[in-house]
Order: sequence, then C-alpha cells, then structure tokens
Amino acid sequence: MSGPTCVRHGNAHQDHEQILSALQSRDALLATSAATVHIAAVEQWLATSLTDDPIRRSTTDSEDWPWHRSGV
Repeated sequence: MSGPTCVRHGNAHQDHEQILSALQSRDALLATSAATVHIAAVEQWLATSLTDDPIRRSTTDSEDWPWHRSGV
C-alpha cells in the first residue's frame, strides 16, 4: 500500500520541507496551509491502512509508512 502523501507529490519529507520553508519565510498562511494538507494526507493514509485486511499485512511492515520511503 502506498500512502497518499507519497502519491500526492513525493513523500512526507517533501511535505516537511515545504512546511519548514514557509516557516523560515515567516509566511504563516503558507505554513498553515502546507501543514493542513500534510496532516489531512496522513489522516487519510492512516484511515486507509486501518481498513486493510490485517491477515495480509504484517504489523512490522513499516515500508508502507510514508516517512520510511524518504529515509527520514
């Protein structure tokens, strides 16, 4: 399963970079927007992962976690 964060535009690391960049630019609106989009994607990914068939998935199958793809 791939997380929506990865499908949307890269990965969680890229989301975090966008949030950090907005914060460094002191652009509160952009930082809030980027964080909101990231949280929504993570919530959707989590909701989807919770509905997967637990028999097919190992609880230690961490490569599906978005932040593991980016090496973060």
